[in-house]
Amino acid sequence: MTRHLLALALALASTLAQAAPISYWKLDLLHSFDDGPGGHHPHGGLVESPAGVFWGTTNDGGADGGAGTVYKFVPGSAPVVMRTFYADNELGAHPSAGLLADGSMFYGTTSQGGYPDMGTVFRISADGQFAMMHEMDGLDGRRPYAPLARGADGALYGGNFYGGANDLGTLFRMDASGAFTVLHAFQPLRSGNDGAHPEGRLVQHKNGFFYGTSLGGIHGAGSVFRISPTGAFTSLHSFQGGSSANGCEPRTGLALDAAGNFVGTNRLCGSANGGTLFSLTASGTAGLMHTFDNSVVYGSDPSGDLIRRSDGRFYGVTRGGSPGCGSVYAKSPGLSGTYTRLFSFPVDRSKGCFPRGRLTSAADGALYGTTELGGAFDKGTIFRLRKVSNYPDH
Repeated sequence: MTRHLLALALALASTLAQAAPISYWKLDLLHSFDDGPGGHHPHGGLVESPAGVFWGTTNDGGADGGAGTVYKFVPGSAPVVMRTFYADNELGAHPSAGLLADGSMFYGTTSQGGYPDMGTVFRISADGQFAMMHEMDGLDGRRPYAPLARGADGALYGGNFYGGANDLGTLFRMDASGAFTVLHAFQPLRSGNDGAHPEGRLVQHKNGFFYGTSLGGIHGAGSVFRISPTGAFTSLHSFQGGSSANGCEPRTGLALDAAGNFVGTNRLCGSANGGTLFSLTASGTAGLMHTFDNSVVYGSDPSGDLIRRSDGRFYGVTRGGSPGCGSVYAKSPGLSGTYTRLFSFPVDRSKGCFPRGRLTSAADGALYGTTELGGAFDKGTIFRLRKVSNYPDH
């Protein structure tokens, strides 16, 4: 009798195991950008407002020959344009970075426009009230590709890819009154090792310093730096380039883990020349977390700022990797944490191609993002990636 019950229990367990749902990540194409007034080529990803509405920018397009837009978006409906920029306009043109959400206000930059056409800082309210806050003049920087960050002191912090005394880029602070201060102008290699051309978002550590990445450095392969809110600058780590394990050319910002260490990406180099995920302590000690290899499993050219979700994992995107249109991935913390590919964009570009901006972890539990190209008109998309369950026989 006991043997019969044991066999029955094992058979029942096997049946339940076979019927158990399999969880996987499903991509929903929410919008395809076209040549219409909504703009196209989104570079900066999305932010979610407290009202559950997503906001984003397009780098190009818009009504009447526009040069980019700010839009808001509710899944299930078309994006609503809240601002259209125009080429050579003193209020800005071509917003390349994503927005910073702060209550009912959104802050951003344009990489061109202003006077004399070197980029601007702007704000826009949830009801569309727009104000240009600062025009770059070259000496204080030009071409702000990096998204803005809000400091603990309430000020805005950001970077310019070019400009400054050496045209190698600057880091800046803008306070609530609009006062603009250059915190640091990057130096030529012969004058120091502090790097050049910052492109990623700054992140503030609990120690009060901001941390970021730049190109250049001692080996010309990129660097990580820290800077205080008053401009005290320190170069923490220079990547070596070539086939060195930790990679080269960091073009995205850093993310913090639970212990106060940083995780970042290099878009090139590494043992397979597909880029890397690296860790960095607050004092500048680097470690290798993952090597990208251009395969369908791992991808290559990590391109968007990382985010850390409540599960402790880091989530990001790659532009490259077989079949060629990029991927979305997750990485568990630690040097030996598990790497998981969540989705690969198909080579026919139907679901989007070349995700570029930072993902948004939304209140509904899904990941939202944008691709620069692909979709019905090959002008970029908005997508949602959500975890769903299915049964093996369905």
